[in-house]
Amino acid sequence: MAGTARRLPNVRLKRERERRGWSREYVAEQIGVADPKTVGRWERGVACPSAFFRQKLCNFFGLPAQDLGLCQEDEDEIAQAAFEVVLTARKGMRAPSASRLYDPLIPSPLAASVGLVGRDELLHRLKERLCTEKGERCAALSGLPGVGKTALAVEFVRDPGIQQHFCDGILWANLGTGPGVSGQLRRWCALLGITSPGIEERAGAIRAAIGKRRMLLVIDGAWSSAQAHALKVGGPNCAYLLTTRIPALALDFADSGAMVMHSLSLEESLQLLARLAPDIALNEADVAKALVQAVGGLPLALTLVGRYLQSRAYSG
Repeated sequence: MAGTARRLPNVRLKRERERRGWSREYVAEQIGVADPKTVGRWERGVACPSAFFRQKLCNFFGLPAQDLGLCQEDEDEIAQAAFEVVLTARKGMRAPSASRLYDPLIPSPLAASVGLVGRDELLHRLKERLCTEKGERCAALSGLPGVGKTALAVEFVRDPGIQQHFCDGILWANLGTGPGVSGQLRRWCALLGITSPGIEERAGAIRAAIGKRRMLLVIDGAWSSAQAHALKVGGPNCAYLLTTRIPALALDFADSGAMVMHSLSLEESLQLLARLAPDIALNEADVAKALVQAVGGLPLALTLVGRYLQSRAYSG
């Protein structure tokens, strides 16, 4: 870590972390810091993160360094750090060459340990829609909160075949809990190595930087057409995947590529619960069925319930 001299406490970094409800342990894990106490030292001003971790913090929070109260001692070092972050994108999204750019803020798969259930057809339709060499390469997923839109998008972008097809990389925008459109464009500018564009110039600068590269841009949790279309900043060889709770928005964005995600069927729900809590599904069939019906077949709720039951089973 660079800069161990005593400084004023970094109230901005602490405020932004607490505003999002993140613990120091969570921040440390997401940006690759081995000791969570390091984040506390940054907040107390005991230490200042190196250029590499300053860039990772900016990308993770979706905010510029000055908004996070971070030290910026060398702009060249910051630019180099942005390049290094791309090369060390977390958890399986590492780019095998410098020409590929995989957004480090692509979420970790919630269903990593058990996989998705009942979504094979939707995955197939997404691949057919977005991996075509002609026509409109836009798709949109709509559905109830907790139905698994983001989980399906994450599963899609982490597919090795999809990463091979979009050989120049994948960008991710989180409009649900992340910064707004302006903040997302600013973060993408940093990932693409675009320095200090004005607010009005960001979209054009990103489009120019992408050029004819083949990339996938994911817009997760959109609430309005204005948001969605403002992030449609790729070049002619790019494709777009949108998730939203609003069917009309999905239709407006993707037309025939709009797909509605429904809750899981009773059989699919029991299958998912059995993967997480097999003892309950096997020995308490009536209880399992009641739980499935109580949450309406929503995968997120079933996953949380299943993991809770799993932890209770381990503890007796």
